Amino acid sequence: MKLKSFLFSMAAVTILTAVLTACSSEEDDINNNEDICVSFRLLNEKGEETSTFKSGENLFFDLEITNNSNTTMVFSSERLNDMVVQLGISENGADMFFPLSSEDFFCVYDKEGRKIGVPYSGIYCSGGCCKVIESHSAYDARCNWKATMDGLWHQGNVTYPLCKIDSMDDLPIGDYYVSFSIKYRNKVNDPNSKFKTVTYNYPFTII
Repeated sequence: MKLKSFLFSMAAVTILTAVLTACSSEEDDINNNEDICVSFRLLNEKGEETSTFKSGENLFFDLEITNNSNTTMVFSSERLNDMVVQLGISENGADMFFPLSSEDFFCVYDKEGRKIGVPYSGIYCSGGCCKVIESHSAYDARCNWKATMDGLWHQGNVTYPLCKIDSMDDLPIGDYYVSFSIKYRNKVNDPNSKFKTVTYNYPFTII
C-alpha cells in the first residue's frame, strides 16, 4: 500500500515534467528549434484549471496545440497519414500523431492503475483524416466526461478528432490520473525533423 501511494504521489511530479517537456518557455523553444507547443489540463464546470473536483461535477479534458511556425501544421493518426499525403494536404505528412485507438487517449485510471475509461465514444468517427492548424494559432482538442444533450456526435464541449454519444458515470470519491501519449515533430513540415513522444500523467482527486 505504501508503494502504491508513493507511485501515485510521483504522478504529480510526472505531469509537471511532461508539460515542461512538451511546452517549454519561449526561449527554450527558440533554442530547441521547436515549432509545436502542447499542453494538457483538466477544467471544472466554470472553465477553471484544477486537479480537485466535487463529487458529481463534470470534468473537461483539454489538450491545447499551438503552432508557432510560419506555415500550417497537420495532426492526424499514423494509420491515416498516407491519406494526408495522397489528398495533397501535406506532402511531408502529418506533424503530430494522435492515437487512433479509443483505448489510448485521455484515459482515466484509479490510483491502483486500474483503467476506468475514456470520456469520448470514438476518434475520427465524425469524418476527415486530419486537422490543419494555421500558422501562429492554436487549437484545443476537448471532451467532457459527462455528455450534455446538444447533438448526436458532439454532445457538450467536444471537438475534432473526438466524438461522443455516451455519458460516463460519476467517478466515486478518490484519487485518479489521466494518462496518454502523443508524437510530434520539433519542426513543422520538415521531413528531416524526428518525431518525439510525450507522455502525460495528470493526477486529480474527486472529493
